[in-house]
Amino acid sequence: MQVIDIRKSQMKPMQAHEPEVTQADKSGSFFERDGVPWYRIESFDAIPPFFVALTGDSDLWAFISTNGSLAAGRRDQEQSFFPYETVDKIHTRWETTGPRTWITFEVNGKDVLWEPFARRSGWASGTRTIAKNLTGTRLLFEEIHPDGNLCFSQEWSSASSLGLVRKVSLRALNQPVKVRVLDGVLNLLPPGENNATYNAMSALADAYKWNESHLGGRMALYTMYAQLWDRAEPKESFEALTVWHSGLERATTLLSSRQVDAFCAGSDLAAETLTRGQRGAFLLNFNIETSAIATSWYQVIDGPLSQAKAADLVTRLESGWGSPVEIETCLTSNTRGLDELLAKADGFQSSAIEMAGFHHTANVLFNIMRGGVFPSGTTWQLDDLKAFVLQRNHSLSGALEEFLSNFPNTVDRGLVLEAAKEQSPQLERLVREYLPLTYSRRHGDPSRPWNKFSIKVRDEHGQRLLNHQGNWRDIFQN
Repeated sequence: MQVIDIRKSQMKPMQAHEPEVTQADKSGSFFERDGVPWYRIESFDAIPPFFVALTGDSDLWAFISTNGSLAAGRRDQEQSFFPYETVDKIHTRWETTGPRTWITFEVNGKDVLWEPFARRSGWASGTRTIAKNLTGTRLLFEEIHPDGNLCFSQEWSSASSLGLVRKVSLRALNQPVKVRVLDGVLNLLPPGENNATYNAMSALADAYKWNESHLGGRMALYTMYAQLWDRAEPKESFEALTVWHSGLERATTLLSSRQVDAFCAGSDLAAETLTRGQRGAFLLNFNIETSAIATSWYQVIDGPLSQAKAADLVTRLESGWGSPVEIETCLTSNTRGLDELLAKADGFQSSAIEMAGFHHTANVLFNIMRGGVFPSGTTWQLDDLKAFVLQRNHSLSGALEEFLSNFPNTVDRGLVLEAAKEQSPQLERLVREYLPLTYSRRHGDPSRPWNKFSIKVRDEHGQRLLNHQGNWRDIFQN
């Protein structure tokens, strides 16, 4: 089957006399989606690429380039799902790292190839829009094919119980179209390959990679066959990055990018159940007929998972867990949790100027990400206060334990402070220094790689942690 590259057929090169996209064309506007306020920028590909931080009520983090690639992971940069590099490198690696999509369909008796969000100099593209919700927990990219019929979108979000979630949708705006799709993510980073290894010895690390599919291709594990080691000692690797999908009944799963060229040439693809010595990918190949009702599917990325947790995930997926409805429920809970933290910091404001309200919420969000927020207001958990004093002054911890023995574990700050004043100035000082903050982290990202962030929001049981990474200036400034 002959496939024509759409960049050479319908997406003709821009001519010198054709008008360029002007500043006025790059417009932004508010809109409602599912009853929630969002903000969008149209023709975002006509301006230099920029980063968007994906937020959430968990230790998941993501810095997403408008060029398409991203850095994402859990807790810190050493638990990345994709290689953590500086911002300039992330902007330029859109072809090899992160989400990629290839779609073929027939036009006038010939198959054409469409690559949504591909960035290649000198070629026109479809209409592209980027949008995010008010609190930044969901980020949407959308492209309409140049002929105006097909609309492709991908949305990034996260949830503590799931991981990083990519929702993809494809629909026909006018006439139904039969399409072949190859869609997924490239250059997945298994646990055990840290950033120093990737930057200095990536070729060696690739030789250790072991990628395998399970559940008929619905789920895949990405691991190191062994730890990188140069001694005659056993160094097993017991953690995995996992990716699974939901929403598609039939799909062929690929674990590498080796068959991309075959797809673009119109050839049939073979499922990959195991790849070794190859950079990990999770690509889904399927055929559908698009309609006005969007076909949607989800890809969920998480790690590092121990052997026990990976086995538990397989069991849950086998039992039917992980439906689109359940995924959306988790994503809604993630947004709700962040909204609760923002509300405790007075982060929502009603204004006749809509942008002013959005701006206030964004300011408060960045402030609590830096300096933290008091999740219980002036109500304290005395167990945490005792641990705080014990860490800083062993000799006074006994006195604190004694005078707090008559208090319940949950008590107002004012009562504890008054009681501490009666004991000693030093105890009063320690009580005043106690700051039960949560959600704080150092302000590191790929544009400031010298700052090492570590996000500790909830424990393994889902309970909120009292922990802050900001310094005193961050806390009091915010």
